[in-house]
Amino acid sequence: MYALRSFIFLAASSVFLVNIGQVFQAFSFAVFIPASVHFINDTMKEGDKVKGQAYVTGLATLGGVIGSIVGGRLLDTASVFIMLVFASAAAVAGSLLMVYSVRKKQPAVN
Repeated sequence: MYALRSFIFLAASSVFLVNIGQVFQAFSFAVFIPASVHFINDTMKEGDKVKGQAYVTGLATLGGVIGSIVGGRLLDTASVFIMLVFASAAAVAGSLLMVYSVRKKQPAVN
């Protein structure tokens, strides 16, 4: 959903389409949070599940900070279009990495 949202922003030619893209933020975040909880519950041992959730939250925050820095730099040096292309490519790459890593069923770490 993050990738789809990025492509909607990339193709948006009006404020209405930007608003449509913003609607997909709810679907993106609403899928990510329960999926991350489920993933941590499946892969972490009982005593480390809270630590796993903290790692997910911390790394998601770090990703947001890095994305903001890179996006701001691209806005300063290139254009909005280039920034949106970069964001779309990053969303697709992240989606592909996620699909690849989740396909291999790994046993719970005990």
